[in-house]
Amino acid sequence: MKNNIKGVIFDKDGTLLKFTDIWRLSLEELFDYYELGEADKIEIRQVVGVNEDCSIRENSILASGTIADLAEVFSKYVHKSKEALDKEISDFFLAYLAKHPELIVGTCDVKKCFDALKKLDIKVAVITADSFKQAKLSFEMLGVYDEIDFLAAADFYPNKPDPSSLDAFCKDFGLSRKEVAVVGDSLIDLELGKVAGLAVGVTCGVGTKEMLMKDADIVLDTPLDLISVLRQVNKY
Repeated sequence: MKNNIKGVIFDKDGTLLKFTDIWRLSLEELFDYYELGEADKIEIRQVVGVNEDCSIRENSILASGTIADLAEVFSKYVHKSKEALDKEISDFFLAYLAKHPELIVGTCDVKKCFDALKKLDIKVAVITADSFKQAKLSFEMLGVYDEIDFLAAADFYPNKPDPSSLDAFCKDFGLSRKEVAVVGDSLIDLELGKVAGLAVGVTCGVGTKEMLMKDADIVLDTPLDLISVLRQVNKY
């Protein structure tokens, strides 16, 4: 590798935060909010990525899609515009998140990971398909929001793998794309990583090692394992 890594972009859910039951449980409450029937619920679960065993399907809408993607699905069952549903669902999830802080759990010691990156003079970014308010609240609950140098959310930037948020991060800190590593648990994350300097898959989310190995430069168990990799890459 010709360039040292000077910035790291993390995905949020499944990468930094455990994919707990938060999205599946909040989805079930959303069904009740819109008073949907059982047949509609079954169809929506299948479309958005909830398996019969209640696990989340890799690369599905719930795994890596946006609120706008969910709103489009719900618009087929609820007589409201996609724009109205986008706002309602976003507000619903934000309120659900605030009521259930116990569901915000790191995939590793996230603070230790961020602190180690700072000591290596590496900038920390998060790019998520969530809204900015949801992401900010999640990281505040985890106690690491102030350590994030750049937070890009789906209500301000096009969703991954569009490189707009990558380029904004690079511009803010004077980096080139090749000086940035992208860490995630989905093919969408790794597709963004391909135009950056390093594509890192992590198996702590919904992506299997076999799936991630197809597109990742390296596959790790958790983001914390990245520290030793970067020490080797940057020859610290």
